Amino acid sequence: MEKIVFESRPKDFLPKMEVAACYCKAQDKFLFLETSDNKAYANTWSVPAGKIDPGESAIEGAVREMFEETGVLLKPQLLIPFKSVYVRYPKYDFMYHMFKVEMTDFPEKIILRAREHKKFAWLTKEEFLQCPLIPGADESFLLVVEVW
Repeated sequence: MEKIVFESRPKDFLPKMEVAACYCKAQDKFLFLETSDNKAYANTWSVPAGKIDPGESAIEGAVREMFEETGVLLKPQLLIPFKSVYVRYPKYDFMYHMFKVEMTDFPEKIILRAREHKKFAWLTKEEFLQCPLIPGADESFLLVVEVW
């Protein structure tokens, strides 16, 4: 499999956008979302994430995306900046800012935006790696869990 996620800037890297991602852990399981049928990379799994809006910081983007995609509103001070990496897709490059948050309990309710995601699951590392994944999801997730 071709490498997609880089910790050092690849040659000729020209980011089209910046993305913020929230890696949520509760009781040794991680929150993952399955992409809706109508989206790019339909039926693949990843963490809550999305493009950072103009004028928004990476942590603000992570909090907003988490809320928009799950209905869970996190306090920014709970998010721990983990790492920013360089992601190279076939047609574009982007910066990927990773944040992690450890919850004592699972949120009472997860509310998905049907046009973006159709399922959520709390999975172990091994369970997640068996799912069909958005490109680079395995590489970035392994970076996070190896130091968690």
